[in-house]
Amino acid sequence: FSAGTLNSHPAGSEIDSFDRVIRFNNAPVGGKWKNAVGSKTTDMVVHAARQGNPESPAETFARKGSADVNGILFLKPSETLQELLPTGTKPKHGSWDSQQGTWEHCSNLLHMPPEKWCSSGALTVIYAMQTCSSVTVFGANNDPCQPYHYWDPPAVGCSQGKESGPIRPYHEMQEEHNFYKQMAAAGKIK
Repeated sequence: FSAGTLNSHPAGSEIDSFDRVIRFNNAPVGGKWKNAVGSKTTDMVVHAARQGNPESPAETFARKGSADVNGILFLKPSETLQELLPTGTKPKHGSWDSQQGTWEHCSNLLHMPPEKWCSSGALTVIYAMQTCSSVTVFGANNDPCQPYHYWDPPAVGCSQGKESGPIRPYHEMQEEHNFYKQMAAAGKIK
């Protein structure tokens, strides 16, 4: 994950020791982040929502992603990869793995209300459980006093029980964290 808790629980060399390292939405690695999160990326999960930005993480990755990194995009039932990327976008990176059905599977597993949707993290955990022989998750600690992403500024004036970062009204983060705990207790993720 890209949680701010990775700054206080650095695991860069351990993360880099895995054969497959899946990251999210073009998260920065290496350099000043190497100790916390490592520098290796084999797969990059990106979403196609622009959320007020000039381009989506999927569009940025298509233009700038490393040729050695596989792109992963979870498609909603009516979406296609071709319609989510601008015409003429020539991917710089190796390949796309566009997944249909993961959104619905995640929503059903987590009992999401229709106005909410699963985060990239929840979608990826489900995908990894289906495609990898073992799954180890880093940065899934839920600490409201840490920044939302490890590259965000440190939390200021936080008290336990009051979230310091931006509110994510479109995700059910507590439900997702409960799901991760259930999967860890069942031995499906570490």
